[in-house]
Amino acid sequence: MIVPDSIEPVTGWKGLRVHGDSIVSPNGTRIDDSFGWPEQTRYIAHCCIAHEDEGGVPEKGCTCGIYVAERYQTALGYTGAGGALVEVYGWGKVQEHEIGWRVQYAYPKRIVLLNGVESGIRFDPQLGSFQEDRVFFTKEFAEKLSKKYAVPVAIVDYEDYERSNLPVVTSLRFALSALMIGQVLISLATKNMIPVIINLICGLLLVFLTFVPLESKPPHERS
Repeated sequence: MIVPDSIEPVTGWKGLRVHGDSIVSPNGTRIDDSFGWPEQTRYIAHCCIAHEDEGGVPEKGCTCGIYVAERYQTALGYTGAGGALVEVYGWGKVQEHEIGWRVQYAYPKRIVLLNGVESGIRFDPQLGSFQEDRVFFTKEFAEKLSKKYAVPVAIVDYEDYERSNLPVVTSLRFALSALMIGQVLISLATKNMIPVIINLICGLLLVFLTFVPLESKPPHERS
């Protein structure tokens, strides 16, 4: 679906990271149009191919635009070192996709700083082994970032988000799939109809679970 000039903004998630006192793309460090998110003004999508004469960015069939995921689980994998999970508004020209959107303009709705994200590995000569470096944010830094972007900023433990990235529904899907494969192998080996019946029931449950939506609410917002 294409929304040429979206009046109501879409709301989704981006995985970004903190560089200095700014939020930036995980792939860069420069605070400019390529990587950094400007404070208190919209982020504008650009493309190396001129689409302005064709209706603007993002263009159908191209990879341009600002990527916005519908669910935070999708964005979590793109946070990188010094992770920031950012809920954003997206508007202007909007291209809808299976797991989210590509939009023309975006701005943070709120920023969630992820404490404990691995930032690298270093060799500790005193211990004689490699150690993981992890990023931790302070309340003072969160307040500074909130003032800069004029949006709420929260600090949460990354492990809470990492654990919730595989919801119960998803775990059940994997378990049922494994059970179905096992029942097929048993039925082939024994020529018994009971595993076939069990397999059919599991198949129906798996179809049902396919249509159960994954949890889209972040852990710190759940009651």
